[in-house]
Amino acid sequence: MIRAWDLDTGEPRFPAGLRGSGPVHTLAIGELADQQVIISGGEDNAVRVWDLRTGDALGSPLTGHTGTVQNVAFVVVRGHEAIVSSGADETVRVWDVRKRFGSYWLHRITRRR
Repeated sequence: MIRAWDLDTGEPRFPAGLRGSGPVHTLAIGELADQQVIISGGEDNAVRVWDLRTGDALGSPLTGHTGTVQNVAFVVVRGHEAIVSSGADETVRVWDVRKRFGSYWLHRITRRR
């Protein structure tokens, strides 16, 4: 569960919290497509995008990792906003947010063995 507080009032922004389907291991807060969002990843192997203003999930979870999502970040790739995630499955995925948070990845990088 993710909890957020209003820094001016000290009150919870989303009293019920933001819920995925498992424990959260990583968060990033920023802007995508001119919208303030929270990106989360965790033990359900998915990356989720949340509207920071309303607490609503934006689109379907971004799926593809086969292990816990350990890191998420905002990046710009070739002039386009994207989300990068890495996981316990030893992959790094670059998600294209031009697809409006659909379950689509641009590139997967795996560790050489």
